[in-house]
Amino acid sequence: MNYYYSLNNKPLGPIPLEELHQLYRNGTVSLKTLVVPEGGTEWKAYSTLNPPPREPVSSAAPPTPPLVTQAAVPVSPAPAAGSPPPQ
Repeated sequence: MNYYYSLNNKPLGPIPLEELHQLYRNGTVSLKTLVVPEGGTEWKAYSTLNPPPREPVSSAAPPTPPLVTQAAVPVSPAPAAGSPPPQ
């Protein structure tokens, strides 16, 4: 199915749904952008599409880095105030 979408109050399209999803993923279209299917008359927010919008790449959680552990390093306590420095 093809859709029109509105940018700066100007209708653009029609474009395939997958292309509309791509515009969302690259930030051209937002969840609030008004869209209407080709032949339709009621403009609705992109977020109401069925199927729903696909997640933008930028909102995907980054991969978890591997856990790096270090051996415990003994730490000497700080000298008390007024004490001579250790030799």
